[in-house]
Amino acid sequence: MPPHPRVGTLFGEWRIEECLGDGVVWSTYRARRFGERSVLRILSHDAAKNAGARDRFLEVRGVVERVGHAGPVQVRETGESKDGEPFVHFEFVPGHTLASALREASVQLPAGVRSIERRPPTPPKMDAERALTVIDEVLDCLAAAHERGVLHRDVRLETIFLASEGGVKIGNLGMVRILDAAKVFVRGAPAFLAPEQAMGLVDQLDARADLFGVGAVLHTLVTGQPLHPGETEIEALVAAATKPANPVSRLGYGVPGAVSDIIERSLEWDRRNRYEDAREMQSAIRNALVAVSGERATDV
Repeated sequence: MPPHPRVGTLFGEWRIEECLGDGVVWSTYRARRFGERSVLRILSHDAAKNAGARDRFLEVRGVVERVGHAGPVQVRETGESKDGEPFVHFEFVPGHTLASALREASVQLPAGVRSIERRPPTPPKMDAERALTVIDEVLDCLAAAHERGVLHRDVRLETIFLASEGGVKIGNLGMVRILDAAKVFVRGAPAFLAPEQAMGLVDQLDARADLFGVGAVLHTLVTGQPLHPGETEIEALVAAATKPANPVSRLGYGVPGAVSDIIERSLEWDRRNRYEDAREMQSAIRNALVAVSGERATDV
């Protein structure tokens, strides 16, 4: 495949090194300026014609700053190029997404990660204690966002980063608002969607949809299996919109009871039965972490 036409070119003072994604609304690149690295996102020409999408794109920095938490991937700069292209520079996070951490058997894990098991043909999964620690950090970030009226709406393995220096970062905060303004209906990754989101009921979404996504991420980490398996994205999307999640405690994955209880509650079909907010779910995660750590100590 030939390289993307922007690769190797300059965007202002930044040299574009790699195309990370080329979408309808924006394209994402890895860029470098002298010794500094950045993730550069450029709004498409067509999307930039939409004043609402353009404004929201350039407002992303304000959304992230309003959250006031170190967890979101930070915005370093926003603006327009001399050619009128709106852009956002995000901090570059050395490390791996949860998706790549599970894919790569030889991944160099950040400090504190005990193990990612690989037992072919069983898909890789993460140690339950480490998974709970990651989710605790995710929820801390989401709680800060929700308390300031910001929903994520795109919680999945690919938007959660294990930083090489330690800690967890969350990408794409505030980006789904741009798709709304651009009239681009993107539901997200089917395996992590709450049923109301999979059905396209945007007006009904609240913090509990994000918590469903967190539960689906935790499910995938500790079982190695997606919540809505399907051969195609459409099959998985239909399942997300029509089929309640199977209780993980009945699937035979050996997930500790304290963890399966959290997964099952966060994945309730009726959102009224899910955790009310991220702080409540985080409290349950921390209690489960104590229980799982105690079980590990007993087994030693």
